[in-house]
Amino acid sequence: MHFYAFSFAIQLFWLFQVIFHGRILRLVLDSLPGDQPPKNDVAEPQIVPGPDGSQSLETILLCIICMTMQSARRLWESIYIQRPGNSKMGILIYIAGITHYTMMGLATWCEGIDTLRLNTNIPISHPSDLLKPPRINTLLAIPFFFLGSGLQHDAHVHLASLVKYSLPIHPLFSYTLSPHYLLECVIYGSFVVIGAPKGQWLNKSLLYVWIFVCVNLGFGANITRKWYEGKFGRKSVEDKWRMVPYVY
Repeated sequence: MHFYAFSFAIQLFWLFQVIFHGRILRLVLDSLPGDQPPKNDVAEPQIVPGPDGSQSLETILLCIICMTMQSARRLWESIYIQRPGNSKMGILIYIAGITHYTMMGLATWCEGIDTLRLNTNIPISHPSDLLKPPRINTLLAIPFFFLGSGLQHDAHVHLASLVKYSLPIHPLFSYTLSPHYLLECVIYGSFVVIGAPKGQWLNKSLLYVWIFVCVNLGFGANITRKWYEGKFGRKSVEDKWRMVPYVY
């Protein structure tokens, strides 16, 4: 639960920093290399388009909002749906988790630094100015984000409803023992496309985060399989994949 509360707080923090061009964001932008625009460049509230190869302001906000929604849902599930476990978490794993969500908070906007430098006075009183026709990236990735989120929620609800030491029987578990891990990869994969800079299909910073998530959950799926084999016997799960059907 701590991870999701921390992630939710981090995303809200950066959301408000971007919208109001907060002091922390200004300090970060001023400390980074690159051309600094004149301080009085933007006299009136307006949205200034960023250069090619940089995230647009709309892309940055959408990416942060989607990650905020993901963190809020996982926090709600950890409080009201999932059963608390008895296992203890090692300090190194805890630090790794906090580091991951900290870096995710930065990755949602770090490829839009030039855009953020230009947008020091966003027209908060006219939020409709932020509404632009969606890019093809958004049209393709947003359905995967919501579909992955909904199915992952179903998987978590089913796991929480199981009688102790029983195998999951939800259709999502028909071919894989860890569909919730697979769906986490789908969700993070959608961020890679949603957060892509102008003229690009992928956000490289978020791509690195996605690779880390996939590798980490791949190890977790292998541990899950060994647990099932130990509890129910290898024969009971021999026809199921660890995480990705027909692949792993």
